[in-house]
Amino acid sequence: MFTFQSTTGDSYKLRALDAKEQELWMTQLQLCSRRHSDSNLFPFNSSCC
Repeated sequence: MFTFQSTTGDSYKLRALDAKEQELWMTQLQLCSRRHSDSNLFPFNSSCC
């Protein structure tokens, strides 16, 4: 299990079977976060995840 904290201060606990799965979780969360950030710059491209 690992935890991460959002920019709003919320903490989330996720469970991964191994380090590779944890890395997959983190990669997908980072990509989604970037898409959200980009959608703030370009409001007509707001699809995510």
